[in-house]
Amino acid sequence: LHYSAVDERPLPGTSYYRLRQTDLDGTMSWSEMRVVHIDAPAELRIHPNPGAGERWIHGIPAGATAELTVLDGAGRTVLHQRIAAQGGRMPFDNTPLPPGSYHLVVRTEDLVQHATFVVDRAR
Repeated sequence: LHYSAVDERPLPGTSYYRLRQTDLDGTMSWSEMRVVHIDAPAELRIHPNPGAGERWIHGIPAGATAELTVLDGAGRTVLHQRIAAQGGRMPFDNTPLPPGSYHLVVRTEDLVQHATFVVDRAR
């Protein structure tokens, strides 16, 4: 017999996988454990979101310098800057932006990441 499974959303780093088989008589057995290491970057996140003023962008490769482009709802570039990551995150000041929804594009030497965020002055 051959069994397989696909993890549609693997986490970066080391993950451990095994399959459990349950027979018709109710007995269970486990497959051998498989170790998988994924060097993919973490998902790009902005904290706090929604919010205003100083924020943090998480999921940037540590030590990277990134080019940030912020697009408004019409796809126009409303902010563009270069920032250095600090331990996998980088500061981001969206004070100049009016309230609304935005799309962030972060470009590093090896990677392009996307995230959405909301500027809400009431928070």
